[in-house]
Amino acid sequence: VTLTATDAVGNTTTETVIYNVAYALCLQYDPLKETAPGAVVPIKLFLCDGAGNNLSSNQIDLRAVGIALEDGTVIANPPNDAGKANTDPNLFRFRNADNSYIYNFDSDGIPAGFHGFQFIIDGEPSIVYRTGFTIRDG
Repeated sequence: VTLTATDAVGNTTTETVIYNVAYALCLQYDPLKETAPGAVVPIKLFLCDGAGNNLSSNQIDLRAVGIALEDGTVIANPPNDAGKANTDPNLFRFRNADNSYIYNFDSDGIPAGFHGFQFIIDGEPSIVYRTGFTIRDG
């Protein structure tokens, strides 16, 4: 993006900035829906562009890296795989039927409240993506 600015006396300057556009997350679940303590939590999503178009592909791997409390404290790094539901314990499964991703994890030991679920896209390890989930009180 190139921006040009002119001040009150007519001085002009131009600056060019390059933005790296990451993916948007199109959730296929309600992160505020409460899950029972100790239950399996499914994180289902698409990778989207800014217009909501599905960019998910079986060539793009998503890797779970952590669960964080609301204050940012990481409590599970990585999340506990739910009974080997995921082909690789830390990778989301790609679902060809609807070009989406799913990661099932065990919420055992995670306290009640809203928490962040953190993952990376292989090939872009410097960007940590976050979505959320809620564990019901007792």
